[in-house]
Parts: sequence; structure tokens; C-alpha cells
Amino acid sequence: MTARRRGQAALRPSAAVSEHVGSLIGTGMRLAIVVARFNELVTRLLLAGALETASRHGVAEADIEVGC
Repeated sequence: MTARRRGQAALRPSAAVSEHVGSLIGTGMRLAIVVARFNELVTRLLLAGALETASRHGVAEADIEVGC
């Protein structure tokens, strides 16, 4: 193991990855999506993916609120 720099936390092994299989029916759900304004090149695409996924699962556009 190499010496750590002052203030640098030790790396901890990550938890095991688990997969949850099932369906999500979003009809009637209300969502709030918070998006950072920093690095808009990346966050714009993440927002688009979140909106598309919510729509695909039946969440109405009127039931989604986006904030930054």
C-alpha cells in the first residue's frame, strides 16, 4: 500500500452490485428532478434521459417538475 497524502481518505471497497428486476408503472406518480447548472453539457443529457425514462414508464409530463 502506498502512503496516503494528508487529508486523503483511504479507498474502501465498493458494495456488491445488485440488480433489481421488475416493472415500474409511473401512472399517477409525481416526480421532481433536480439538475445542476454546472457542466450543462453533461447534465442536459442526464435530464433528457431521466425525462425519457419517466415518460416510457407512464409518468405524465404535467406530473414532472424540473428544478436547478
